[in-house]
Amino acid sequence: MSRGPLNPDINPLYCSPKTIPEQYWQRLKNVYDESIIDFVFLSHPAKLDIDSKSIYFTLNIEHTYQLYLVVLYYLYLKKNQPFKLDENWILPNELKGGMHFFKDSHPINTEEVIKCFKNKKVIEGVMKKINAMPVNLGDLGFVVSFFEDVFIRYIFWEGDEDFEDTLTINVQKNLEDFFPLDVVWAMINVLNQAIVYLSKI
Repeated sequence: MSRGPLNPDINPLYCSPKTIPEQYWQRLKNVYDESIIDFVFLSHPAKLDIDSKSIYFTLNIEHTYQLYLVVLYYLYLKKNQPFKLDENWILPNELKGGMHFFKDSHPINTEEVIKCFKNKKVIEGVMKKINAMPVNLGDLGFVVSFFEDVFIRYIFWEGDEDFEDTLTINVQKNLEDFFPLDVVWAMINVLNQAIVYLSKI
């Protein structure tokens, strides 16, 4: 979903979950007594096995480097540094350091997601699969529970002859106090990819 040289899905170093650095698995082992960790992803039960370095999802989703990265980071943070996120919404580029990061070096590609939102029946079906909450904003709006305590909001405005279709993605205001911007970027990419993937099955 992200283009250019920074796209981890086409970089040989980052295109497979198998290339996740060992340190991410090791630090989970350091803070968890158990080897099996249960969690919730997009409102569906999931399970991580530290010993086999595997993640099992009940939701039908593509396994990517970015998906494993955000899960591993989240589960470590949740155990090592419990957090509470702000209920207010902002744009990713409004996060501290976000203007340069998201505007210049790590733009978020929304083209394929916008195509999904243009088909109201399809996008409503996708959002129902992940138990997203409809919100009365724009022409279509949803709040998605990425993890149990991490949310992302989508607001879609349909264009006309003068204006293009627009998709606004919001994150929680203090997200960067706990997650590095590259992990925030990966979260959004993962969710965009999941929406597109689920729209096709």
